[in-house]
Amino acid sequence: MILSESVFRTLFAVLVAVGILSGQTMVAMGIVAAPLLSLIVVPYAIAKRTRREADERAARKEAELDMDAEKAEFSMSHGAGFVGSLFLIMFSEQVFLNAGPLLVSALEGVGAAGFIFNVLMIARAPLQLFQAVSTSILPHLTSLHHSKEEDSEAQFHRSVKTVLLAVSGFTVLTAVVVLIAGPQLMQLAFSDKFTYDRAGLLLVTAGMGFYLAAVTVNQASIAQGQARRASIRWISCAAFFIIWTVLPLIEDVNRRVEIGFTLTALILLSTLFYIYRRPSGPKEGLPLEGSTDEIGTKLAGLEEGVP
Repeated sequence: MILSESVFRTLFAVLVAVGILSGQTMVAMGIVAAPLLSLIVVPYAIAKRTRREADERAARKEAELDMDAEKAEFSMSHGAGFVGSLFLIMFSEQVFLNAGPLLVSALEGVGAAGFIFNVLMIARAPLQLFQAVSTSILPHLTSLHHSKEEDSEAQFHRSVKTVLLAVSGFTVLTAVVVLIAGPQLMQLAFSDKFTYDRAGLLLVTAGMGFYLAAVTVNQASIAQGQARRASIRWISCAAFFIIWTVLPLIEDVNRRVEIGFTLTALILLSTLFYIYRRPSGPKEGLPLEGSTDEIGTKLAGLEEGVP
């Protein structure tokens, strides 16, 4: 799905760039067509999984069928809360990535919004690439959390640590590039219409690192059954980011967004890390292995961070 969406989304823009198609409308059509075309595989995947589960249930003993019925009842009674939590998280992600330019446009005009949109691409572009990682680690971590193997818990935390170390390394590398040639690279990518300062670019780079780390810890928290607690942190941080951007605490609105994005990402990472290290409460958010919620979890992972 990620590959097909990337191909279709890019295809329309490339056709406009080479002159086969023309106009902003054609690029916008690619943005609409890409997810629609990639979702073609979803009905097939769900139908195949449903048939396989039906065959497995038919082959089980009566006692095992009774156990499955209890699991299905648990899944149905708690599934609504789980899906609602994921929706809040996805909505909050869109606030993080899109509210800044929209609010700046309302406060300062389209020109200022274009500038901050370009700057935030430092965070948006890596997040697109990070989708594949965030999609795969959720079912992986969920399986480890359910596993009865002796070292499964250690493997669980080791996997989270490995991804966080990779995010840290990528952030440091990006910061070095920005420090050396950040303003020049931004003008090369987005034209010389704007002048970019290293301080602002480094702020957003740090925010990118905090944000990618927060997404990683979020997946671990959901795997632990903490979807509801995680969603409360996400929506609270999203509200904080909007309030910070609107209030004139810093005169330069673009700097205000840069600082707000980084500060909010750090707060989000800290609060999510707390519940990751201290999971508590009933596991109403935990998708059961082989259940419809587990399939929904994997599909929801594909939507993480899509602008």
